[in-house]
Amino acid sequence: MASPTDLALQSLGGVYRDPQRVSRDADTLLSRPEGYGLKVKVSTLVQNSGEEIRLVCLGGTIGIAYGGTRYNIPVDIYLPPPYPLKPPHCYVRPVSTMILKPGHRHVDRQGLVYMPYLHEWRPHKSNLVNMVISMAGIFEKDPPVYAKPAEAAPDPPPMPAQTSQPPPPPPSYDTVGTTHGFAAAASSLQSIFKVGQKIATGSKQSDRLTAAELRAQVTQKLRMRVQAVLEEKREKAQESMKDQVNLEHGRKELIQKMDRLKSMKSVLSENIEHATAQNDKLRQYIEEIEGKGETSIDDAIIPVDVASGQILNLMSENHCIEDAIYHLDRALNNGTIAIDEHLKEVRKLSRKQFLSRAHFKKITTAPAINSF
Repeated sequence: MASPTDLALQSLGGVYRDPQRVSRDADTLLSRPEGYGLKVKVSTLVQNSGEEIRLVCLGGTIGIAYGGTRYNIPVDIYLPPPYPLKPPHCYVRPVSTMILKPGHRHVDRQGLVYMPYLHEWRPHKSNLVNMVISMAGIFEKDPPVYAKPAEAAPDPPPMPAQTSQPPPPPPSYDTVGTTHGFAAAASSLQSIFKVGQKIATGSKQSDRLTAAELRAQVTQKLRMRVQAVLEEKREKAQESMKDQVNLEHGRKELIQKMDRLKSMKSVLSENIEHATAQNDKLRQYIEEIEGKGETSIDDAIIPVDVASGQILNLMSENHCIEDAIYHLDRALNNGTIAIDEHLKEVRKLSRKQFLSRAHFKKITTAPAINSF
């Protein structure tokens, strides 16, 4: 059965460079305790250029421990198309009863998260589980959201300049909207409201902080983009090195094949020259034979030794006797000769044929003929 991540990837088509890595990392996070509060969805992200793109988003909450109490921070984790070459885009998404902490070191006014783990992202080593663990560790030290003060509560008096109180813990995401959550927020967030008033009245100091925040955000974004480009170039350089090694191996194989082909060409050239010479000799012999005219059958068959000559003569004599007996039978049937004369001549020829065949058998069974 396809996982929710696979279904989301199928609905997006070919947006992602490595959909298998996206599915594996997302499913691993959702199966871990760190990702129990997250769910896979398809959401639209507006980029810096104003372009909107539909991406896989892990939305929900991540748990943190602050002041001995567990809280849930609402987040959206967008996976960009080049993932894992580029790190995810993480946003803190406060609900209607929450506000972002102004001047947070790792979260800007739009909720975009900046942290060292994203800055030092490594495509082959970094993953979503460790990223969420790192994000939760940062938020435990400095929560990015706080509960809004109750609208019916009176305006608190100005906060004295010499006093400084630490910010109260953020509200639990699971209890947002309940009566108990509002009561706890109204009783514990008076100091946060005072700090907000102080920031609003000190315009010059706020401007300086805003400029410093902007510089830090721009620097962080540039570092992340440069790091992503460097990682992408490094990946391409490694692929180019692999291609170079394969090309070098292929070049050596081509050189070996070319050497073998040259050797085969040399052998074939020698064979062609030999075949051409033999063809010329054969043509010359044919011309000589044709120049002599027709050759007699006796001249065409030449025995190689004495035994072969005897065998040739005995075979010729045997066939001649058979022809003679055949014609004697024809003459007897035609009435050309009498029966007595026919029998007399057949006896002579049969005796001669018997001696011829016996002589032939003796010659063919001799050791010299067998060895030959």
